[in-house]
Amino acid sequence: MKRKLGLGLVFLLILVLIVTGTGFTKMTGGGWFYDTIIIAEEGEIVDIIFTENMISVAFNGQPQEGIYQQGDGYTLTNAKGQLQLIDHATGDRIHCKIVATRDTGKPEASFYAGPATFNGDDGYFVGVEFHNDTDFGEIGAGDWVSVSLHDEGSMTVVKSYAGFLVGGTAKQK
Repeated sequence: MKRKLGLGLVFLLILVLIVTGTGFTKMTGGGWFYDTIIIAEEGEIVDIIFTENMISVAFNGQPQEGIYQQGDGYTLTNAKGQLQLIDHATGDRIHCKIVATRDTGKPEASFYAGPATFNGDDGYFVGVEFHNDTDFGEIGAGDWVSVSLHDEGSMTVVKSYAGFLVGGTAKQK
């Protein structure tokens, strides 16, 4: 059974996620969420579908001194940490060694990235973003997490997962 979220709540979600500031901070998190499908047309979110596909995630990331990579309009700073993800519907598993972070422009959000294995196979890269502002300051469930698994060579998205933590939390330290 799929539940659809009305467009009014979608706009509320977008407003909650638009925050100014800086997101360079140590982030830890873990728990589980139902994978969420976001439908967009011409760059605009038109619908969000919550599935019954349970995803477990555990994460820690901490910025380090130095520049990892710079490009046109972006800077990735060195970082350390790990991510573990299990897709309970398919049995797929992702393990990522965090090596980089960037400023998200949001005080309650953190982005980390690094090389990953997918079901034990090398050759992948993961980007993960946590927003711990979507639960209106409450500790616990309601934090937003999104994980994108890319082919390391082409950077093509292989799989992506996103949702509000139903159990667990994302914490900044």
